[in-house]
Amino acid sequence: MAGDLMTCKRTTTTTDHSAGGWPLAPYDHGYPGVHRCGSILARALNGQRACQQIAVWRIRTRGRNYQRTGYYCDDDLPDDGPAAA
Repeated sequence: MAGDLMTCKRTTTTTDHSAGGWPLAPYDHGYPGVHRCGSILARALNGQRACQQIAVWRIRTRGRNYQRTGYYCDDDLPDDGPAAA
């Protein structure tokens, strides 16, 4: 079709591991401290209590118009997490 534009969506995912967790920034509630597992919504959908473990994985996803960072414990690492890490 004339006038159709081909677009390429490019995202970059970076996975990092820190056995001691990831420190909270000064503007985060509870500073000083470390991030807790960010699987609260996933666990709530399954009727489970929120995970209180220290997050040892940081997954950063960057796209053209967005950036998001998630923190996870080993048990709650998303399926699209570091399979080869």
